[in-house]
Amino acid sequence: MTQIFGNGDIYEGDVVDNKPQGFGMYSYANGDVYEGEIFDNKKTGTGVYYYAESGHKYIGEFANDKKHGRGVFYYTSGTKYMSSGTFFSGSKYEGDFFNDKKHGNGVYTFANGDKYVGEFANGDFHGKGEFYYAKSGNKYVGEFFHDLKHGIGTFYYASGNKYTGRWERDQKVPQSLK
Repeated sequence: MTQIFGNGDIYEGDVVDNKPQGFGMYSYANGDVYEGEIFDNKKTGTGVYYYAESGHKYIGEFANDKKHGRGVFYYTSGTKYMSSGTFFSGSKYEGDFFNDKKHGNGVYTFANGDKYVGEFANGDFHGKGEFYYAKSGNKYVGEFFHDLKHGIGTFYYASGNKYTGRWERDQKVPQSLK
């Protein structure tokens, strides 16, 4: 069944009690498209969401019209600003979502090859994680707080050297000698 809404959105798919429910496709007035499961007229279950303006794409789980559960978000054009960093086109996030944000465990791969593997909270690198620097071969393993190295961690240099200690706001904290 096809339904056309007053705001210009179009729905094609299953309908129960005259409301979209089951499997269907929304074509939104702004050009975005959702194809997947619908419950009580909301994106709920698995589906694919295409963002017309940016070219981004999300494939995964939804609950009450929000990204929620496991999914993959592809950053295909433009830039995306998150908290303390700008992520460039070609980046990809694969992992958990909660209430439309990266939350739980996941992998964020940057377009330049850098990669973060670990915990996320409200869209940020937050908790335990590992950050791999593709160009230099360096690696940091430890704690993060709002996208920054913060807490106890080890920075492994490609040369074989390493620094283990405390970090605050992405900076090493000098250790006192005893």
